[in-house]
Amino acid sequence: MHPDPKRAHKAAERGGKAEAAGRFEEALAAYEEAARYAPQDASIVEQGVSLRSRLVRAQVEAAERDALAGRLTQATEELGVALRVDPGNTIVEERLVQLKAMDDQPRAGPATAISGLPRLQPQAGKRNLNLRGDTKTVYEQVADLFGVKAEFDPDVTVRIVRLHVDDVDFSTAMSSSVRKREPFGAH
Repeated sequence: MHPDPKRAHKAAERGGKAEAAGRFEEALAAYEEAARYAPQDASIVEQGVSLRSRLVRAQVEAAERDALAGRLTQATEELGVALRVDPGNTIVEERLVQLKAMDDQPRAGPATAISGLPRLQPQAGKRNLNLRGDTKTVYEQVADLFGVKAEFDPDVTVRIVRLHVDDVDFSTAMSSSVRKREPFGAH
């Protein structure tokens, strides 16, 4: 195709009208035609590049929202549309492969623990506690009553505390005073 500035401007005008009307595929085709007639005219070439970029970005953003919401099929479809708008976009292709792999994996329930970390398994049941001593000693005593070994951060502030509670399980005993931002309080 030979350069033809007059045809390029007419195609660019058609593209502008189609874009304003929301007919983006038609606009993109018109901008591409304009760029073929005026490949050296940066402003004409930029119209198509800019629209393509905005369309791909909108599709990718929609796909990410869908993926975060767990709608992997819709997210995959959105990325497919983005690739039709910009074939060969390697970033979109990579994300599409990632989403397809995620969609193929069996659905697991929500993770309740970080894998690889030890799980705390205190003994079941409820205890009556009437403990007094420094922070570390009282924590160790509560942990020991439920079959757990306590470890401490070297920066734990040690204070003299008293813990008096009845009929509590491990979780309640360990967290009741945490909510008050004290190592243990008199209850």
